[in-house]
Amino acid sequence: AMDTLSSQSFDSFYSKISTRYQDSSQNVSFKTSVRLVTDSAMTMTITYARIPFVNSLITADSIKVTNKKDKCYTKESLSFIKEKFSVDFSLKNIEELIMGLPVDFDPERKYYQMDSELTYELCTHSKRDLKKLEKGELNEIVMFYSLSPDLKQLTSMTIVSPKDKTEIRVD
Repeated sequence: AMDTLSSQSFDSFYSKISTRYQDSSQNVSFKTSVRLVTDSAMTMTITYARIPFVNSLITADSIKVTNKKDKCYTKESLSFIKEKFSVDFSLKNIEELIMGLPVDFDPERKYYQMDSELTYELCTHSKRDLKKLEKGELNEIVMFYSLSPDLKQLTSMTIVSPKDKTEIRVD
């Protein structure tokens, strides 16, 4: 089922997304309009109270952000995302995230099914590795994928980076 989900293809996409972002210094909610052309570019417009205040263009090698509220323009390489959010993403990974596809799924890799009564949950690491994660002995990025009971869609995904003490959960 995960192999089928990860191999879905598309040429273009448009959506409006309700977003909530929270970290140690801020907790904000906003609407995001996303347009993307596969393997080419993605534009995002962030609005608050129907007023657009951030526009961005993400390509395979760079990210450009215009922040009207703070009257600034930023042009960075994609490593900017790693510096800002402590997670290293490529354009393909961002597309997978926006489309609700499994991020960085590799059909050649071994995955472990986790105990869950409500959904099917896969993990990139074994239960023994997860115990090491809890003890602080594991520095690899751990991915959790939860599938719907009918195995037709990804219901959530969690990315844990113990080295950076970062966890991203997407429902």
